[in-house]
Amino acid sequence: MLMTTLLLFALAGLAAGFLAGLLGIGGGLIVVPLLYFHFNADPATAPNAMHLALGSSLAFIVFNSGFASWMHMRLDGVRWQEVRRLAPGLAIGSLAGAAVADWLPTEMLARFFGVFLLAMAVLMVAGRAGEVRQPPQWVSMIIGAPIGMLAALAGVGGGVMVVPWMLARGHRAAHAVATSSVCTVLVAALGTVGYVLFADPVPLRGATGYIYWPAVIGIGVTALLTARFGARLAHRVDQKLLRKGFALLLVIVGLRLLLA
Repeated sequence: MLMTTLLLFALAGLAAGFLAGLLGIGGGLIVVPLLYFHFNADPATAPNAMHLALGSSLAFIVFNSGFASWMHMRLDGVRWQEVRRLAPGLAIGSLAGAAVADWLPTEMLARFFGVFLLAMAVLMVAGRAGEVRQPPQWVSMIIGAPIGMLAALAGVGGGVMVVPWMLARGHRAAHAVATSSVCTVLVAALGTVGYVLFADPVPLRGATGYIYWPAVIGIGVTALLTARFGARLAHRVDQKLLRKGFALLLVIVGLRLLLA
């Protein structure tokens, strides 16, 4: 049983690392559902299954997106002006999201996550690349707060919202993915702190608050092996194909959680 669990974490890490580099999403789309079903199968952790999945996912994303960000910076894909504009709101929202998550039952969080992904899929295909439209700075700061809050609630780091936000304003997909990776590190780091500070006691050895470190480490180690390949591919693949592939992935995972 232990070997099966470790193998599952390792395979999830390979997929999450590749997606973090390719799509700038941190890997939470893979990690959250997997950990939710894993914790939900154990009666001892089932009442906090989604909380543990979200917290552990964010802790993993700090390392996963950190490495992906470094790869994108080497490829000169990060748009730092966008990062600076979004950062204040992202910071406030991510801590608020972690606090709110502790008050919600795990079933409600799971349904929220499913609906959230479907909504992001619609937004993903709505924007079109072209001339970049830059809103006033205060607009970006306000937009950052709900992105950070929803990202912490969904355990995904914010990439699934930063990417469509930038695409809808005309940025190329590769630049949106690269910039999203950096924003994701900020959201995930502060969200992880929140899932420790605001957590209820959980009867699980190896956990700090809602962070289950064996999963974080097990998934994180293998994710490093594939993140660089995803980052390189993001700058070479057809932009329309990247956009459609991202949207399809959101729909699949969202429906899986809603129909579980």
